[in-house]
Amino acid sequence: MIKKYIKIYKTLYNLPEFERKEKVDSDFFSSCEKNHDFLVVVICNENKEILLLRNFNKNIGWELPGGHIEEEERIEEAANRIVLRETGFSIDELKPIALIKNIFECREKNLTHFGIAFFASVRGEIEKQSEDVKFLFTDDIPEKIAYQDEKILKEAKKIIRKGELSNSFREIDSVKKSFLFYLFHKYFFKFFGEFASRRIKKEILNNVLGSPNTILDVSCGDDDLIFDLEKRYRPEFCVANDISWKTVSLIRNKEKHSDVIFTNHDISVFPFERKFDLIIFKNTLHHISPSKRIDLIKNLSDFSKQLIIVDVEDPSKSNLLSRVWHYYYEHLLNDQGGSFLVFRKLKEILEQNIKEKKTSFNLFNTIKGKYFIASLTDQAESKEVEIKARLDFSKINGIRKKLLKEGAIFQGKTNENDIYFTSSHRDFIKTKECLRIRERGNYLEMTYKGPTTKAMENKKQFWKTEINIPLICSKKEAEIFLQFLGFIKVVEVKKEREKIVLKDQEIIIDKIEDLGWFLEIESKALNKEEEKAAVKENLKLLKRMGIKEEDIVSEPYRDLFLKNETG
Repeated sequence: MIKKYIKIYKTLYNLPEFERKEKVDSDFFSSCEKNHDFLVVVICNENKEILLLRNFNKNIGWELPGGHIEEEERIEEAANRIVLRETGFSIDELKPIALIKNIFECREKNLTHFGIAFFASVRGEIEKQSEDVKFLFTDDIPEKIAYQDEKILKEAKKIIRKGELSNSFREIDSVKKSFLFYLFHKYFFKFFGEFASRRIKKEILNNVLGSPNTILDVSCGDDDLIFDLEKRYRPEFCVANDISWKTVSLIRNKEKHSDVIFTNHDISVFPFERKFDLIIFKNTLHHISPSKRIDLIKNLSDFSKQLIIVDVEDPSKSNLLSRVWHYYYEHLLNDQGGSFLVFRKLKEILEQNIKEKKTSFNLFNTIKGKYFIASLTDQAESKEVEIKARLDFSKINGIRKKLLKEGAIFQGKTNENDIYFTSSHRDFIKTKECLRIRERGNYLEMTYKGPTTKAMENKKQFWKTEINIPLICSKKEAEIFLQFLGFIKVVEVKKEREKIVLKDQEIIIDKIEDLGWFLEIESKALNKEEEKAAVKENLKLLKRMGIKEEDIVSEPYRDLFLKNETG
C-alpha cells in the first residue's frame, strides 16, 4: 500500500528521497524479510521545538518516533496511532516531508524497506513514558542520531524557518469541543442535512467541466462528495483535505475500497506543489478573514484548472430560514466562521481580482438558505465542435447503455429556457449567428456565437467560439436591455437536458418542447488540427451509438422551432 502513497505524495509535495544502505548479519536480515512499510514522525510543539527520544536499551543514540503500518491501515491513521501511542499527543496537522528507503545487505542479498517521514504539529504536555525511554523537546540536532533522522530533521527545520505552520487552533479546538454535539447533529438532523447537501452536490457536479484527472476538496468536512467525484471520474488521484482530523474521521472509512488520500492542512498555508484539474472550495469562505480572502482565492485559482467555490450567502442579508440555521451552527455547533459575503460582493471580488480566468456564477436555494456557486476556469481560447442528430425515443436507453459500456459518466439533468434574438441591422437567422439569453434554475447568462460557414454546413458540424456572460438581473430585465439596443426577440425554446461525459466529449440528450428528442456531441478544440480531429471523433461516436447520417441535423434549435411554428 505504501508504494501507492509514495507515488502520490511525491507528485503532490515534491518530496526529497533519502536512501541508506546497511550491511547486516543473517539474523537481522531474516527479521527484515517480512516487508515492513514504516513511518517516521517529526513532532513539533508550539515553541517550534522537535521531539526526540532515546531508548537506553538500544545503543543507537537519539531518534525520531516511528513505527510500522499495520495491515489494512490507512497511512494517516498509522501516523496518528503511532504519535498517540508513543507520546499521548493528538496531532493538529500532519504533512509528509520526505520519502525513505532502507536497503539491507547480507551475503549478496538485498532487502528494501520503504517509509515516509511526516511533520506533525502538536500542543500540550507529553505523557509520562517508560523509565528506559527519555523524551526531549529541542531546537538542536544532536551529534549522535540514528538511521536517516538527521536528514529528516533538516527538512523539518526548513518548514519551521519558512513559517509553514498552521495557527488555526481556534477552528481545530471548536471541532473537538463540540464533537459530541456534532455527532448528535449529524445523525439526528441527518434528513435536513442530506437534503441541503444533495442540492449543493448537484450544483457542484453540474459545474464540473470535462473529466478531471486530479481532484482536491480543500475542506471536505464529513461530506461524501469526494467519493462521488472519485466514482464518477475515476481520476488518477483524489485528495480530501480538512483542518480537523476529528471531522475527517467521520468519513474516511465510509468507503473501504476507496483510494482517496486524506490530509489535514490549514489551506491558507497551501502545501501542495502541483496544479489540480479540479479544486472544490465549499462551505469555508466565510471562515477566511477578509484580509486573507483574496490571496487565498488567487492561490487556489493558480493551482487549479477549474476552481469551484460554494458557500452560504450572508445569513443577516438573506431569508429567515438562513438566519435560523446560522444561529444553530454558531451557538450550538460552535461554528467559527463569520466573514460572510452576499452574492454580488463575491462576484465583484472575483471579477476585480481574478481577471485571467473565465468565471460563471449562480445563486440557489436550499433548506438551509441561499447558497452561491462560482466556477473559475483557465481561459484557453477554444471553439466548441458540435454535431446534432434527431433521436427516436425508443433508442435512448440503448444509447445510455452503450455510453456506459464505453466508460461514460452521467452528470445529471437540468431544465433550460433559451430566448433567441436577431438584430435590426443584420438577420441572425440568415447568417446563423446566435444571440440568446439562457435561464437554468437561478442562473442566467447571455451567449453569442458567430456565423455558420460553408465548411460547417458541408460537414454538418459547427466549430464556433462561444462567448458566455453571466447576468445578475431578471430574465425580463435582460430582454428589455437587448430590445432597447435594437435586438428583436425571435423565439423561446424550452428543453430538458441530460449531460453525459465520455473522455473529452460531452454528450447531451435533449427533449425539446414541441420538437422531440435530439442528441448533441460537443468537443473543444484549440486549433485547426484539433478541430479536424474533433469533427472525425464526433462522427465516429455518433455512428457507434447507432445513429444514421441522415438523422444529422445542421440547423440550430431556434431555426427548427421557427420552421415548426410556420410549417
